[in-house]
Amino acid sequence: DLSTGYPDNHRAALNLNFRREKINYFINYGVGYENSPGSAIYRQKFFKEDTTYFTDTDRLFKRGGVSQNARAGVDYYFNEKTTLTGAFFVRDSNEKNRTTVNYRDYDSNRNFIQNTYREDNEREPGSNQEYSLNYKKKFDNEEQSLNFYSQYQRNEETELNDISQILNTENLDQRVDNSESERNFLIQADYIHPIRTEGKLEVGFKSNYRKVTNNYLVEELQGGAWNSLNNFSNDFLYDETIHALYFIVSNKLDRVSYQLGLRSELSDISTNLLTTGETNDKNYIGFFPTSHFTYKLDEITSLQASYSRRLQRPYFRALNPFSSFSDVRNFRVGNPDLNPEYTNSFEVGYLKNWKASSFFAGLYYNNTTGVMSRIYTVDNDGITTAKYQNLATRDSYGLEFTANKDLFDWWKVNGSFNFYRSITDGQSGDEKLHADNYTWTSRATSKMTVAKSIDFQANFSYYAPTNSTQGTRKSIYSLDLGVSKDVFNTKGTLIASVQDVFNSNKYRYTNFGETFYADNVYQRRRTQFQLSLNYRINQKKQKSKDKGKGSRDMGDGGF
Repeated sequence: DLSTGYPDNHRAALNLNFRREKINYFINYGVGYENSPGSAIYRQKFFKEDTTYFTDTDRLFKRGGVSQNARAGVDYYFNEKTTLTGAFFVRDSNEKNRTTVNYRDYDSNRNFIQNTYREDNEREPGSNQEYSLNYKKKFDNEEQSLNFYSQYQRNEETELNDISQILNTENLDQRVDNSESERNFLIQADYIHPIRTEGKLEVGFKSNYRKVTNNYLVEELQGGAWNSLNNFSNDFLYDETIHALYFIVSNKLDRVSYQLGLRSELSDISTNLLTTGETNDKNYIGFFPTSHFTYKLDEITSLQASYSRRLQRPYFRALNPFSSFSDVRNFRVGNPDLNPEYTNSFEVGYLKNWKASSFFAGLYYNNTTGVMSRIYTVDNDGITTAKYQNLATRDSYGLEFTANKDLFDWWKVNGSFNFYRSITDGQSGDEKLHADNYTWTSRATSKMTVAKSIDFQANFSYYAPTNSTQGTRKSIYSLDLGVSKDVFNTKGTLIASVQDVFNSNKYRYTNFGETFYADNVYQRRRTQFQLSLNYRINQKKQKSKDKGKGSRDMGDGGF
C-alpha cells in the first residue's frame, strides 16, 4: 500500500502472509509522515464588576511527524476447527508539533490595549507494544463456538514543550515535561451454544486491568534558573480494574424472534494526585439488561422493540486534571471525581426489506443520569477553564429513518435522518443549568460504478444547530468524494479522494455565563487530498461491505 496526500500525509505499508500446512505466518509493516494543520479562534467578552473588556485569541497549530509500526504473528491450526494465534505489535513515533497563540486585549470601547504572542514547540516521542494470544474452537454444529482472548499492552509517551511568550517588550520562557505510561492487561472468553433449531445461548466474561501514571512538570525561567510552577505541576496515578459477566439467550417462536441478555460489571477505579495527596476511589457494581423482540408481519415486513441499560465511563483524559500549557488563557481539564453516565434506552421500529432496497422508521427514548459535560468558568483574570462535571439528567426523544436503494445495477444510495428533542437539567455550584433542544442530523451515501473498473462514491453529513446548558453549536456539514480504478489487470487499485471538499467541517460554537460570552471556531484539520495505490500478489480484491439494512444496533451482543 502506498499513499500520498496534501496537507502532508504520506504512508507506505507491506502485508505478507505465508502458510505451510498447519502453520500460517503473517507480518505487516508500515511507515508514515503526517503534518496536519488546524486552527482555533476565540472572540471573548468578559464582565467584571462595572466594566467590560474583550480578548481576541487566534491559535494555529500543526501536529504530526514520523511513525512506524509492525505486527507479526503465527496461526497454528490444530485441525479445521481449532486455531491458536499469537501476535506481537509495536509502534514507534516521533512527533514534532508547533502551536502559536496570539492574544489581543481591548477595553470596554474596543480600544486596543496590548498584544501577547506565545509559541510552543513540542517534541512528542512515543512507543506502543502489544502482545496477544487468541484461541478459537468450532464444533460439529456451526453455531457452537468457543473463543478465548488475552492481551497485554504497554504504552509510553512523553511531551516536551519549549514555550516562549512576548508581551510588549517582555520575554517569558517556560518548559513542560509531560510523561505518561500505561499498562493494560485484558482477558476474555466467549462461548456460544445452540438451542434446538434456531436458538442459542451466549455466555462470557471479561477482566481488564489498567494502570496509568502521568507526571506533569511546568517550569519557568526566572533569574537564570528554572523554577517549578506548583499550580500546574503534579503527578497523577490512575488504576482501573473491571470484571464483567454476561449471558444472552435468543430464539424464534413462530413469527416472534427474541434476544434477552444481562451483563454485570464490577468496577474498582482509583485516582491519586501524588503531590497534593488528593485521592478518589470509585467502587460499584452494575447490572445491564437488554431485550430485543422482532415480530414478522410477512416475508419482508417486521416490527421491532428493544430495551437496554448501559453505562459510559469517563475516559482517562476526562479524569486527568492537567491541561495543555500552550494556551494559558483557555484551559480544558479533567475531573478525578467524575462518575459514569447511566442510560436507559427504549425503541420501537418498523422495518421493510425488498429485494433491492430497505426502509426503517423508529421511535426512541433515552433517559441518562449523571450526564458528563464540560462546564465553563472564568476567574477574575479572564482565565477560562472548561472542566468535566456530572450534571443531573438528560431526556431524549427521537424519530429516525434509514433507507437503502439500488437505483440501478450500477448505482446504490443510502441515507438516514434523525430528529430529536433533548432536555438537560443540572446544577454547577449555585448556577442552575438547563437546556431544551430540538435538532436533527442526516447522512447520505452514493456509490456508482461508472465504468467496468471505475467506482465513484460521495458521502455527505449534516448536523443541525443545537444548544447546551451553557451555549450553542452552529450547523456542521461536510462532503467527501472518492474514485477508484482497478489497474495492472485487477491486481492493483488506484484511489483518489477528497475529505471535506468545502473545508466546512468546523466546530462553531458559543459559550456564555453571568461573567462571560465567547464566540468560537475550531477546525482540527483542513481539506485533505489523498492518492493511494493498493497492489495485491496472490490475493483477490477485498470488496467493501455495505452497511446492514434496518435499524441501529438495538441489542448488546456480548461485550
